[in-house]
Amino acid sequence: MFGPFAISGVIIMYEVHSLQKTLCHTDKFANDPLNPYYADIQAKKHKTEH
Repeated sequence: MFGPFAISGVIIMYEVHSLQKTLCHTDKFANDPLNPYYADIQAKKHKTEH
C-alpha cells in the first residue's frame, strides 16, 4: 500500500542529493569555507596546478 510512496521518496531524496552535490561544486560555492566539499575541491585544485 505504501510501496509506491516509499519508492517515490527514495527517488526524490536521491535527486535532491545529486542537485545539492552539483551546486556545491559550482564556482559560486566552491571557494566558500562553509561548503562541506571545500577541502576536497581545494585538494583537487592543488593537484591540477602541480
